[in-house]
Amino acid sequence: EVTLAEGADVTDLAGNALQAIDQSVVVDEAAPDVDLVTPSERTLVDSTDVLDVSYRYTESGGSVQDVTVTLTQAEGDASYTYAVDSSQYTGDGATKSLALDLDKAADTLTDGAYTVSVAVTDDNGETVSGATAEPYVVVDDEAPSVSEVTVEPNGDVSTDANIDVSYVYQNVTD
Repeated sequence: EVTLAEGADVTDLAGNALQAIDQSVVVDEAAPDVDLVTPSERTLVDSTDVLDVSYRYTESGGSVQDVTVTLTQAEGDASYTYAVDSSQYTGDGATKSLALDLDKAADTLTDGAYTVSVAVTDDNGETVSGATAEPYVVVDDEAPSVSEVTVEPNGDVSTDANIDVSYVYQNVTD
């Protein structure tokens, strides 16, 4: 930091005098504010679907440098991060919508429930994120299974007889 006294006579080696400059600087210390809009309820997809995600953010000061959307498995360690081209967006609080091609993450996204988070980083490197409160996205690529089927009675029955059928049904979404 250099401080010059008022009325100081400063010149360079060529004899050029210092010109007074009145410059104001705005320091942006606030990270953008992010709100994840959708999904806001349980959404069943398979790993080749497209997932609609909507979010909004407000940036006071600079501009947004980077936006990512991450799906994180609730029980397990699988996750996938999508980089979002945010160049067409402004941080004005308007809702932004995009369709994530889950097929690009087919090697990573396994069956199970996922939370969705959006992270926004501004020009100053300040990052903030918003996420679903629960794992709303359920990836289900497996057909349900039915096992242990029993029928009572197990012989010939009349057309007006009652038949009891029991089974075990299993699905990843249960």
